[in-house]
Amino acid sequence: MIEVVYRPIKQLVVYECIKYDRPDELARAVSMEAGTIKAPYLKWADGIVFRVSSLGLMLSSDVFAKEFMEGRFHISVEYAHMPEFTPRIQTSEERVIVPIIDDSNNELSLSLARWIKEREGSA
Repeated sequence: MIEVVYRPIKQLVVYECIKYDRPDELARAVSMEAGTIKAPYLKWADGIVFRVSSLGLMLSSDVFAKEFMEGRFHISVEYAHMPEFTPRIQTSEERVIVPIIDDSNNELSLSLARWIKEREGSA
């Protein structure tokens, strides 16, 4: 039998944190940057709607691969405040509907949302 080992991320290292004034501005940015292969979406936790990105090429670097194996994940985050969860946002100009995933049961997402709020002094 194959052994299954659970090794969760221990630390998020945020190298970029971009705030949008409104959720629909974030949705617009996400929809405009999305390619034809991957549909745009956002996540929500604890009053924050957000998108997390990582540099996929970082894992090809020995340094970042070692960081990942040690439980540290380097990310960029874009976010806006959205007190109540809604399953979708419609962009104001293009009328694109961007789905939102309620990720409030994910410890990483909750920790990130709380960090954002603490960083702003709005926790």
